[in-house]
Amino acid sequence: MADTAAHLVDHVLPHAPVRQWVLSCPYRIRFLLASSPRPRTAVRGILTRTRLAWLEQRALRASAPELTARSGAVVFAQRFGSALNLSRHFHALVLDGAFVLPSSSVSPRFQPAAPLTDADVVELVEQLAQRITRYLQRLGRLPRAHAPVEGDESAEHEASFFGQPCAASISGSSALAPESVQPATTANRQPRRR
Repeated sequence: MADTAAHLVDHVLPHAPVRQWVLSCPYRIRFLLASSPRPRTAVRGILTRTRLAWLEQRALRASAPELTARSGAVVFAQRFGSALNLSRHFHALVLDGAFVLPSSSVSPRFQPAAPLTDADVVELVEQLAQRITRYLQRLGRLPRAHAPVEGDESAEHEASFFGQPCAASISGSSALAPESVQPATTANRQPRRR
């Protein structure tokens, strides 16, 4: 992890502001992302394209709409949470602005993004939710009747041996214990007395 961070700083990321974005999905979608590489790759692409297009449009509005703007991102999938539970979400290091190219004979200049507002975050989250939901529905992995619901379990988990432990890990509960066992917590856990 330290080597990767040093490589990104020394050789990949330009000298420009970078903002970290995290995409965390409802349990049902986490299970799909953990168990199938095709949706995982596609959702990572949706996150990256949506965020970069949004930044590039804002950079052009701030400079000149007839120009070309390009931003950049590095995205990592985090597969495990702090309790070693399966927690499929993405961390994106995104340039906080875009490089604007006035012409092919001039070097690009960096146009910093305007400060974020709550409305900006809401706009991006809504775009991502719509695009990811539509993609999973087209793929046949999510019913069209309703959007994903937190804690919703699909028949896919029940049909596979991997599914039950995976779903339990995502939700922080025990897969093999009686149903009365409460979800595991890591804060101030006291040993049980027998």
